[in-house]
Amino acid sequence: MKLIKKLHNLIKHNYENGKYINKKYTYNNTKINVSDYKLGQNKALSDFDHGKFFKIYPQTIIEILNSLFKGKFDEILNFIKGYNETKSNIKNNS
Repeated sequence: MKLIKKLHNLIKHNYENGKYINKKYTYNNTKINVSDYKLGQNKALSDFDHGKFFKIYPQTIIEILNSLFKGKFDEILNFIKGYNETKSNIKNNS
């Protein structure tokens, strides 16, 4: 335990003296305000534009789980709805 405390103190000391500053790396915590539905649409369009196969998402199962767990799957469900509806529109127009 003393070794861990010593190591902790050394790392803390070095950190406080700027030894771990690396200006090449930055973290951008910017949130993009796009709905989950729109993210699903964008993913379907991206799959189509890049010639990838469309994915098969289990919308019915997620709807059941969402109702059982009182909306805990809303974000996933909205993504799937956006993806599936866009996929359907693309297939109907092609």
